[in-house]
Amino acid sequence: MNSYHKEQIEALTIVKRHLDDLPASARQTLTASLADYLIFRQEVDVFLPFH
Repeated sequence: MNSYHKEQIEALTIVKRHLDDLPASARQTLTASLADYLIFRQEVDVFLPFH
């Protein structure tokens, strides 16, 4: 594993730890605020295999 991958794993671990520490209400608020973005990502996932 190169230094880039190690850095990415470290960053993801920090984010996961932070999210795990959030109260359920804060996680729900965050999830709700990301709803439009997640829909967009699903649409991109459907689009890309055809183009």
